[in-house]
Amino acid sequence: MRARLMLLALMCGLLVACSNSAPSSTATSSITTPTPVVSAGSTSTSTAPGIATPESTPRPTLQPVPTPSRTAESLATTTPVALADSTSTPGAFDSPTPTLQVTSKPSQTVDSFATAALIPQGPLTIVALGDSLTEGDGDYPGDGGGYPARLQKSINETRPNSQVINLGKSGWDSEQMVEGQLPSALQANPNIALVWIGSNDLWYNTGPDQETSDLARYTNNIDKTLRGLTGGGARVYIALLDDQSKRPYATSPDGAGLSPEGAAYMSQLGGAFNDAIRAEAAKYGATMVDFYNTTIFTDLSTLADDGIHPNPNGYDLVAQIWFEAIRQALQ
Repeated sequence: MRARLMLLALMCGLLVACSNSAPSSTATSSITTPTPVVSAGSTSTSTAPGIATPESTPRPTLQPVPTPSRTAESLATTTPVALADSTSTPGAFDSPTPTLQVTSKPSQTVDSFATAALIPQGPLTIVALGDSLTEGDGDYPGDGGGYPARLQKSINETRPNSQVINLGKSGWDSEQMVEGQLPSALQANPNIALVWIGSNDLWYNTGPDQETSDLARYTNNIDKTLRGLTGGGARVYIALLDDQSKRPYATSPDGAGLSPEGAAYMSQLGGAFNDAIRAEAAKYGATMVDFYNTTIFTDLSTLADDGIHPNPNGYDLVAQIWFEAIRQALQ
């Protein structure tokens, strides 16, 4: 009996050992789940229209090209640039998507361009195209008429009976200017045309994922404007844009409240807009007027309470800058 029990125990032990050595019926997974990597600054931030930074949207790579500081007298010069061939790529606005490459060359005066119109003797007709900076928002108390009214007074000292027609409209972008202001400007048959546009194109842009389309759209509108005005016989002056991200309104919690990422994007896109202005100015022999290096939009003594438009002191300086650019052609 004892022998039979010992044999039975030995057989059970063998069965247990075999069971423990058998392979598992469940395969072990060799696939590992990657850990998400979130780039700094990718968190969604509520900003002004068009400046939101959506989650996981890569930051733009456009880099602003600083404009060297210039004296008032040197504002009436343009720097020729080379515009690379454009390629037709569908975009948000069905506009061609140019590859804009700017190549610096020695400065030339606008008189060296064959397309620069000559200024006749006697009274002049001048048209000013643009947005609220041209219409004169912030020029209060009272209505001082913005920079065009001040500019007319200065020009009339050397060219009596000249008129500056203010076509600027608050809130308008470059496309609205082409459609709503350019026809009126051409109808006036001006001797001189002043163009200052782009602030609203920047504030209402469609975001980092559409920056190429926004730039193409803006460039196309500037091209239409300069082609029309120079083709009509006007001598054209076009403003370089200030860095909108540095205006107090841009980052103030009571204003747009841009995040650091949003402000950087606006600054970069503004730099690209200025590159487009340089290229188009060289193409049509227009004179660039430098507001990029001015302190008018960062100095509280020259800004209205909204932190975005000039006050009367600011418009005095704006008019002076425009006049210094034009004065060389009035001799």
